[in-house]
Amino acid sequence: MSFQLKHQMKFSQRLAMTAQLQQSIKLLTLPCQELKETIQKELMENPLLEEKESDNTPEMPERDEWKNQMVSSSFHSFRQKKELSVPFETYTAEPIHLKDHLLWQAQMDSFSEKEKNILSLLISHLNDDGYLPVSLEELRESSVLKMHSPEDFQQALRRLQDMDPPGVGARNLKECLLAQARFMEEDTRDMELLIQNHLPHLEKRNYQMIASDLKISIEEVKELVGIISSMDPAPARGFYQPPSIYITPDVYIYRDGADYKVAVNNEGMPTLHLSSQATGWLKKSGRKTEDVKKYVKERTQAGQWFIRSLMQRHETILKVTESLVRHQRDFLDQGLSALKPLILQDVADDVSMHISTVSRVTSNKYAHTPRGVIPLKRFFSAGIRDKQGRSIPVELIKIQIKKLISEESSRNPLSDSRLTACLQDTLGMTLNRRTVAQYRDSMEILPASRRKQAV
Repeated sequence: MSFQLKHQMKFSQRLAMTAQLQQSIKLLTLPCQELKETIQKELMENPLLEEKESDNTPEMPERDEWKNQMVSSSFHSFRQKKELSVPFETYTAEPIHLKDHLLWQAQMDSFSEKEKNILSLLISHLNDDGYLPVSLEELRESSVLKMHSPEDFQQALRRLQDMDPPGVGARNLKECLLAQARFMEEDTRDMELLIQNHLPHLEKRNYQMIASDLKISIEEVKELVGIISSMDPAPARGFYQPPSIYITPDVYIYRDGADYKVAVNNEGMPTLHLSSQATGWLKKSGRKTEDVKKYVKERTQAGQWFIRSLMQRHETILKVTESLVRHQRDFLDQGLSALKPLILQDVADDVSMHISTVSRVTSNKYAHTPRGVIPLKRFFSAGIRDKQGRSIPVELIKIQIKKLISEESSRNPLSDSRLTACLQDTLGMTLNRRTVAQYRDSMEILPASRRKQAV
């Protein structure tokens, strides 16, 4: 009897944390406008959540106050500074494509060239839902990378499935759901066993069979099923957007004396707290007392989770952006020419977060900076080693390529070979012609033969 009680308490605590993490992951990926819509939806669905009236100078609540209110934005105090007036206009963002998002993560992670090549091949074969519809062996044998072993391909697939969005690179629904369960970074053994062994029983709602095999109650099975139902069977779904999207900055980076400060943009976001009147209102309904208590408890817990997830989102975005500012102070001061090599792992190490969390924070998010409104991804840059062992950002190499081409003779434009030689002289580093050609193509600059014809 005593053992059973301890088991139930441990399971419920673990399950609650898993559900909260699942919600936190979803909120973390949302840009400002979608977050506002999600908050309004939650307010409509949960009568215990209310919008709290706030004054013009809200403050960050203490961590133990998360049950009663949402984190208020430091953006308000930022807006009060006359010298830091912020325009109200919206900005147009480029559409986000899944494959570009994944290739960017591969470029900004500490992968070897072999891993990057295999990953690029795997990414190029993903379908519209984010699944890999071809076997690894078939892919290896039909590609120019067949000199690499099956184990290399298997390892690359595992790395792909560790990327954002959770579940990408799966070969079937089971693998997709298991990958999303692992992203929760909690003890999800029962959930993984359910997905691994009982999807047919789940489809038939045969909860008794599942409960017997996992040695848990039917109620616990239903809670697990609720979390699994919230997972996305098509991980790439969120990456197909209209060609033109109007966005507002998610964070503001501004000068404060000699330093830079970061403010998360919560303008227009309602401040939430749990209603003190809802319990009395529910008691006046015609429900049975036990039903009322159960409903109030469930809605209270859901409200607490939601408010805490909003707080975690705020703090995570703030920490990551502050890390970006620390790493790229010269970029903010001087522009792109001063951008330093920076990959996802550098920031993950700095803020003690998982690399996939850093990827989620910086994807589809924009910062209003002294250098204009820019995607947070702009702060990252892969690097190439020069002769002295220094790492030079790819962005700087591209700037030099563009500069050389802008100064070339229209009658005798620079070939990729000549561009390579010029870059070696100006940057003091060894590049190969193919790499230079790739950088030129990525900027949509025509090759020398076509630039000459266009004059």
